[in-house]
Amino acid sequence: MVVLIGIGIGLLLALLIFRATIGDFRLLLTYLYDDAVVFRSGNGDILFWQSEFVQELENPEEILSVHRIQADEIGFRLPANPSDTYQVVALGDSYTEGANVATPWKDIFARDSGLSTRNLGFRGYGITHYRWTWEQYGIQENPDVLIIGFFGGNDVFTAGLDNEPPFEIPRNVRLNETEPFIVTNYADEGEDLRLYPKYLDNGTPIAYLLNYVHWMNVEEEQLTGSVNYQVISDNLQQIQETASDDTCLVFAYFPSKPEVYFPYMQPIDYPDLLIRLHTPLLNSDGTLHLVEDFNIDLERTLRWRTNTGDIMTELASSLGYETINLLEIFEERASEGELLYYSYDTHWNQAGQNLAGTTIADFVDEQCDV
Repeated sequence: MVVLIGIGIGLLLALLIFRATIGDFRLLLTYLYDDAVVFRSGNGDILFWQSEFVQELENPEEILSVHRIQADEIGFRLPANPSDTYQVVALGDSYTEGANVATPWKDIFARDSGLSTRNLGFRGYGITHYRWTWEQYGIQENPDVLIIGFFGGNDVFTAGLDNEPPFEIPRNVRLNETEPFIVTNYADEGEDLRLYPKYLDNGTPIAYLLNYVHWMNVEEEQLTGSVNYQVISDNLQQIQETASDDTCLVFAYFPSKPEVYFPYMQPIDYPDLLIRLHTPLLNSDGTLHLVEDFNIDLERTLRWRTNTGDIMTELASSLGYETINLLEIFEERASEGELLYYSYDTHWNQAGQNLAGTTIADFVDEQCDV
């Protein structure tokens, strides 16, 4: 008993010293594991890409998440519960990898569905990467369910780029990565460029990557008549043709932050964004590109913001996929004032990842015979 009391006192003193010198107890993880990640407010990708539009953050050092990212031999993020074989394969980009959260949606899905799930999502991937990843690493699993997480923010855009395999494997990309840094070059006081933060109806600050606002502003005929659309169709079809007849194919549309939250902003904040909006139009080579559009108004933007998700899920459905558009459930939570994305990052926070995983698990349970 005396020994146990002594150990307890020693641990308490160690924790008090850590608290006094280091601060947040969550940082203990960084001393225990080399693969621990600290994600702070000032690390947001919106700040990285367009900090000149953002008012200086009050606390850029605020810790949003401390977690581990364990990777397999190829470099894909290991599931929370690794398995020798997997019943489900999840393809996708950074939303599926979930680098900024402790528990990505596919681990929530695995927990709720009871199905072992392999995460083959990685940052920067697009539809051609999904096909390549499936052919290289997914087919061998012969899964009962294949889930493609298609991100509305840039998967349409990247389909128009000259992306052809072979691609560099995630392990090599991770080896060449640098440590994340806090962005400090904010907009100057009084600059007309300063756009963010904008505010939701309930007063929550929010920021968008302007490109994602542009790309949600696409007319139906422009999208369906584009090379981008055809590339997406071709890759989905190739994945479908190489999958087993017994595999349940699921296409899950992941909406961007502006697709979800644009209707719930304070009215005073719309004009600054609308005057900067561009519209995707067909280029001479059939790809979509962004052009200035002086006919943009709020009514049209709100009406067109669902076009990408509707068209992509309709396409996937026509090719034999079971389809789910997460915009509906995300918009429902947004209307209740819940923030499902980080304020200064384009990605889901843990609440968004949880909602996606649970929703997809319920959908698979209803639509797939597993």
